Amino acid sequence: AADALRYVDHRPGSWFLARRGDDLYLESRYVRSSMVDGSCLVRLEPAEVEGYECSGAEYLDDLARRIDGSRPWSQDSPVGRRNLHLDSTAADLVAEFAVAVRDHRWVAEQRQAAHRSMLSDGD
Repeated sequence: AADALRYVDHRPGSWFLARRGDDLYLESRYVRSSMVDGSCLVRLEPAEVEGYECSGAEYLDDLARRIDGSRPWSQDSPVGRRNLHLDSTAADLVAEFAVAVRDHRWVAEQRQAAHRSMLSDGD
């Protein structure tokens, strides 16, 4: 359990961050088209870890925007080549990440649904 992947932080609708030891993993939402979106899971590189340690969540907000613009669903993208969702050898890590952020994802989804309901009730 000491080496388990653990939830660190998230920005609703944008990204989730988890840690194992010194390794940080970021799952960032992207929009492929008006009808298709998805997420990209990457292990942060040393410079990205440093950016996060210096600037916190604001750095990850910027990184998530850059990931969104990089076509991460494609292996032709530099970020896409790092996308663990596209790496069949990383299936266990992807599943472990999902477990690490599950409760926080559920709470975020409930808040978003409540917000949408409130907006539609006001129409």
